Amino acid sequence: MSIFEVKSCCDDLCEKGADCEKRINEEIINLRYMYSRLDAIIESSYDGIYITDGQGNTLRVNKAYEKFTGISREKLIGKNMHDLEQEGIVSRSATLIVLKKREAVTLEQWINNKKKLLVTANPFFGEDGSIEMVVTNVRDVTELEILKQEITKSQEIVDQIKKKFLHDDEIVFKDIKSKIVIETANRIARKSTTVMITGETGTGKEVVAKYIHNNSLRKDEAFISVNCGAIPDQLLESELFGYEKGAFTGANSNGKTGIFEIADKGTLFLDEIGELPLTMQVKLLRVLQEEEVQRIGSLKPKKIDVRIIVATNRNLQDMIDQGTFREDLYYRLNIVPIKLSPLRERKEDIVPLSLNFLKKLNEKYEDGKVFSSEILDTFAVYQWPGNVRQLKNIIERCFVMTDGNKISKDFLPIEIKGIEYSVKGNIKVTNMKKAVAELEAELINKSFKEYGNVRDAARKLGIDPSTFVRKRQKYEKIIK
Repeated sequence: MSIFEVKSCCDDLCEKGADCEKRINEEIINLRYMYSRLDAIIESSYDGIYITDGQGNTLRVNKAYEKFTGISREKLIGKNMHDLEQEGIVSRSATLIVLKKREAVTLEQWINNKKKLLVTANPFFGEDGSIEMVVTNVRDVTELEILKQEITKSQEIVDQIKKKFLHDDEIVFKDIKSKIVIETANRIARKSTTVMITGETGTGKEVVAKYIHNNSLRKDEAFISVNCGAIPDQLLESELFGYEKGAFTGANSNGKTGIFEIADKGTLFLDEIGELPLTMQVKLLRVLQEEEVQRIGSLKPKKIDVRIIVATNRNLQDMIDQGTFREDLYYRLNIVPIKLSPLRERKEDIVPLSLNFLKKLNEKYEDGKVFSSEILDTFAVYQWPGNVRQLKNIIERCFVMTDGNKISKDFLPIEIKGIEYSVKGNIKVTNMKKAVAELEAELINKSFKEYGNVRDAARKLGIDPSTFVRKRQKYEKIIK
């Protein structure tokens, strides 16, 4: 019963001549009791309770609020929320928003930049429709925020461990040189900077490019790989940049979308960048600088967002000196260089790679073959001119040729078995590089004499004709 109801009741009693003083005292005692019970409820609440009047002046603060914030009620009672907000005691007042919007509000609030609170403020309207009070319930979520940050940090650590030791199916390594490459890839993966990967043929440049893409923010977008040396010069521009309908004789009537547009928001891997003609180098440089492409026959360029990763097995510095590669394009591409060492310089990777390739073949053919120890020893001695690609192909060859479960060296190419015999049979060898060179020269010479042409001789040795020619030129003095 309110004070107004008590007064009305007393007026009625007085009219009847009743003794109302006693009745008033009883009602006052009841009101005080109800108030004390309400006060006990407010003070015992686990949530903080903050009450203001319709102008945002603080009327009541409970113990939980004092505990959450570390601010005593004496510093708050009577203060307006505008003043508390300006003084930085509260970062954002839910009460003021309620007074403005005239509806309940829930938001996050920082107290003295230390405590994070979740507050819900509700308006209480009077009979005339004005807001008489705003009651705010407050809950401390600082510990939840700290826990959330710790979980995020723990997940980041787990992700780093996964990247360092697990990687994806294609990335297998143990050698320190390979570890440095992967650490660099992890460091720059989530940035969109341009990357140049260099290394001999077969060292795994595209594998590293895919690894960077798969660990980047673009991992859900396209990864497009283009071999610049495999597309005829006259078709290269239309393939990369596309063309409008009717742009030239023989053009598709609907036009063509270029590779750069297809790779928009994703990653474009340009392999063998050293094979790019000078005219296309100019156009590529413009794309990198302007971040836009222009189709053949179009007057309007189109903005694109593509991460560029390039790779080459050629010495671009020598090409710059020879005038076959633009220096400005080189520096624009070579922002983050990653150099892949040949397999012969990272011997510790040979066995893990071999076991991984064998595992995949066993899964593919539902088999259970294993390596003999002697074949792994042979792999460790060989110099692998074709690098990881050659290792993978030879393992597959031995796998399909082996009838039993144990893969021996019987089906290895002669040049690999030959190097093993040479080393085992001559304990006086002190310079392995020289011995390997002499053996390779002898094998190349005998093979060429036997078959009379590069293609058949190279096939017999299990290497590419281009590799055969290069090595024959390299060992010309030894062969003579």
